[in-house]
Amino acid sequence: MAGGIISEVSEGSFGFRIDLRPGDILLELNGKPLRDIIDYQILTAEDRFHATILRDNKYIFIKAEKQREEPIGLKFTSSVFDGIKLCKNRCIFCFIDQLPRNLRSSLYLKDDDYRLSFLYGNFITLTNLDESNIERIIKNRLSPLYVSLHSTDPETRKAMLCPKRQDRSLEYLNYLGKNGIQIHIQIVLCPKINDKKVLNDTLEDLRKNFKGIASIGIVPVGLTKYRERLFPLRLHTKSEVKSLIKYIKNYQREIKKERGITWVYLADEFYLAGDEKIPLASTYDDFPQLENGIGRTRLFLDEAKRAMSEFKSGNHFKPVTVITGELAAPVMESIAIKLRLRFNVDMRVLKVPNKFLGETITVAGLIGGNDLMNAVNSRKISGRVFIPDVMLNQDKVFLDDVSLGEVKEKTGISLEVVKSSGYEFVRCLNRGG
Repeated sequence: MAGGIISEVSEGSFGFRIDLRPGDILLELNGKPLRDIIDYQILTAEDRFHATILRDNKYIFIKAEKQREEPIGLKFTSSVFDGIKLCKNRCIFCFIDQLPRNLRSSLYLKDDDYRLSFLYGNFITLTNLDESNIERIIKNRLSPLYVSLHSTDPETRKAMLCPKRQDRSLEYLNYLGKNGIQIHIQIVLCPKINDKKVLNDTLEDLRKNFKGIASIGIVPVGLTKYRERLFPLRLHTKSEVKSLIKYIKNYQREIKKERGITWVYLADEFYLAGDEKIPLASTYDDFPQLENGIGRTRLFLDEAKRAMSEFKSGNHFKPVTVITGELAAPVMESIAIKLRLRFNVDMRVLKVPNKFLGETITVAGLIGGNDLMNAVNSRKISGRVFIPDVMLNQDKVFLDDVSLGEVKEKTGISLEVVKSSGYEFVRCLNRGG
């Protein structure tokens, strides 16, 4: 019996009044065992609270009445009480398999848990589910879910995912859609494996034969320098990227006439790598795959433009250096030009090559602290220095386990962590003028 470990009890809450404490393990509620925060949320909506608690290796039974849907005021150490369901596939493009050794253990966790998909938008494969999981998803209306599909061709799927058990993903996908569960699809595009004709067939299959597909996001495969003994993969060439963009533009026009939405979206990396303009916001509808990074550049640009309309011109601004990855550098340069011309802001962009994972990894969120320090030490930097918050985890630590404090100590530069929002970026710049 697992149960949820209570990490916090809000003062004055129902849980506080009945003497629940941090460290208590909530095992059962109203006669039912708790598997996760979803069970907890459903059962605490009732007007009774009959609980079994484990405290200091002793069982405590609590009976209390409360108002229906009155919040209990508890937080837990994890949203999943009975253990995260792990991925058992051997995907040929798995990014975790391409990480160097001796990083913090959390980076190597391969989750494939439908509950984390529903709660946080994590992508799952459906290959590690069973029928009881599917029925629970439908019964509890765990919608939307986020699914890494990659292809609807069985042989291509087998080659890409290398599942250890019978692949019933397409069957489950069909069944979920017919029962009202919305699905957001991710396709990791690998050259000469699931692109071109295979991609077209997949899109057409999803379009014509599956219900409940709310959106499709197509993202490029990410390849680090740590691929010894892994399946040989390569990145798309610039000409291939341009052909893909042209194909998707045509497909989007066709779909929009049919459904009134774009439905299929390319990752920002494709447009930046192909030196193509980022599509207008209307292309992304309501940004259904923003957490997947799709449309984030357009949103950043539009937010920055809006914030500039509130900019306090005439101030004397300190020089500002913005540190980012190689992919986003042109975007930040375009903003720097506007700020320089319109407001006389001396903003410079420092792009950091990724030596830690390999220079084919160009996104800012995967830059290591050592690479950042090397880039900073090679330049004469004055004034304020910004880094995006995506470079750090919640403990202010970079991917290579270098802390923000360590970077500040070794470089002598006080780094300002700025939210990855165009509006917040410009506002932060303005506040420091």
